[in-house]
Parts: sequence; C-alpha cells; structure tokens
Amino acid sequence: MEYVLSPHAQDQIKKRKLSESLVQQVLLNPQQIIPAKRGRMAYQSIITRGNKQFVLRVFVIELTRPAIVVSVYYSDRVGRYWQEERKKNEDAL
Repeated sequence: MEYVLSPHAQDQIKKRKLSESLVQQVLLNPQQIIPAKRGRMAYQSIITRGNKQFVLRVFVIELTRPAIVVSVYYSDRVGRYWQEERKKNEDAL
C-alpha cells in the first residue's frame, strides 16, 4: 500500500514511542481492517510490548492516492476494539 503519514500521525508515533516500521507492518499485513468514523478504515493488529498484549490501530483514508494515515495509537483494551469472526459474520447478515 502506498501511503503518507499526516503530521498528526507522525506526532502520535513519536509520542507513543512506536516505530514507523511497526506501523508499516500493520498497514501491509493487518490482522483486521474495520470501518471507522468519517469514512476511515482502522487497520489493526495485536502486538506485544513487554509481557502485555495491545491492539495497534492505524487509521487510514483509503480514498486518496496515496492513502493518508491520519492517526495511530495502541490500547491494552483489546476486547473493546478487536472484532471476533463471529461478530463480523453476524454484522454481515
């Protein structure tokens, strides 16, 4: 995927002490892609920091070329953001 990082996304990567390569890894091989607010998509994967699991969420505007990464963050509240296959299948019905 061809993309650019918005200034806000660049700030969030620095603030949260993430590497751009980790963000790129999620963009190129996300474990999930789910719709987010305002027509954006959340590319997300579960990562491990120390001995704890987090969900890394990368918010993307896909309609532009290149795509624009507008924000990045991670949360230890994996259950809040992670969509199980069962739930996704129910939503499709």
